[in-house]
Amino acid sequence: MMTFKQFLAEAEERQIYAKKIEGAQPWTPALSEGNYKVGDITFSAKDGLGSVPNNQEVNYMGFVALCRPSVFLRLALDHAGERDGSARDIKGLIEQGYAVGIPWLVVDTRDLEDGKGPAKITGHEGRARMLAIKSINGDDPMPIHCFLGGGTRAHHLTPEVIRDLQKEIQVERGTIAIPTPFKAVYFNGKAV
Repeated sequence: MMTFKQFLAEAEERQIYAKKIEGAQPWTPALSEGNYKVGDITFSAKDGLGSVPNNQEVNYMGFVALCRPSVFLRLALDHAGERDGSARDIKGLIEQGYAVGIPWLVVDTRDLEDGKGPAKITGHEGRARMLAIKSINGDDPMPIHCFLGGGTRAHHLTPEVIRDLQKEIQVERGTIAIPTPFKAVYFNGKAV
């Protein structure tokens, strides 16, 4: 027989921190801080699995970029297979209709701005989600959120820095720079 404490512990394990969202529109830059669909997947900046408050204010905190899942996974710290199990679980939740939070990278532009080298990835969230997304939608470019490191906010960026972000970015905890990581960059909802 199960105790009430064991029942509560099992119920907590089954809690899904995401919502099913009906009627989401296809993605446009104007929807980046809300709900939208890309392919067969619904994304939500507020109620998606793995969403964070900054997803709801990406236009203040950074920018939106179109990025292939495979490139996102190369830019973020290598997961060495550790996220595969979570990716399978997330894929199942997506197939049940749950929304997903927008995967994001932390981009430090200080070296780029100082002419010392490319921008660098210094953090990430969403490798398992990206693996699941790639298995459902393929490796098509999709919107990701890019938050700025070093105390920088979107209004600090110049048009030149934003354009240079599209040339190359150094991977997280590595020295390799990935050329043309983004298919497009949207700053305050407008393509750059």
